Amino acid sequence: MVMIKTDKARQALRDRGSLSVQERQILILCDGNRSRQEIARWVGDSAGSVLDALISAGYLDAQQSLAPPPPPRPAPASAPVQQSPSPPAAPVYVEQTRASQGSKRSLAGCKMYAVGILQMQRSADAMALAVRVQQAGDETELLLGLVDMVTFLEQMTNTGYADNVKTHLRQILPEQYLGVLNLQTA
Repeated sequence: MVMIKTDKARQALRDRGSLSVQERQILILCDGNRSRQEIARWVGDSAGSVLDALISAGYLDAQQSLAPPPPPRPAPASAPVQQSPSPPAAPVYVEQTRASQGSKRSLAGCKMYAVGILQMQRSADAMALAVRVQQAGDETELLLGLVDMVTFLEQMTNTGYADNVKTHLRQILPEQYLGVLNLQTA
């Protein structure tokens, strides 16, 4: 079964006001090619109940797939990058004192920040990278995901936005990992 947007869903996506962020993400992923299970892998455990609600509300239809399932997509790092419009400039982050900075450094904080930034990009490549960062099982996987995120943002956004993200990462990433992301200098 594949999930397909109805006309009501397309109108709601254009209006931008009537849906939650998660509902919008799910509707965007429902392109007629993805199954319920694939969408749940992208969005997370809560996708099932949100999908049911969207079907009940008339935003989605579940239909049998007529074509064989598409081949798996390559990892975002090797996928060709398409140029999209630059997002608005990121807010300027207020510099914190050294004393308060040390207590806010954590890999968990970096993971949450990276997933949030990638979700704001609203592209399939960014969503795939966000899922990869979210599901990173160890430090190495997470750090590789953060490296790919920085590279992705440098290619897909304006320089100021990518620099603001790197500045914030420099403030929250544990100091022993700054060299991995080439963030040791301002």
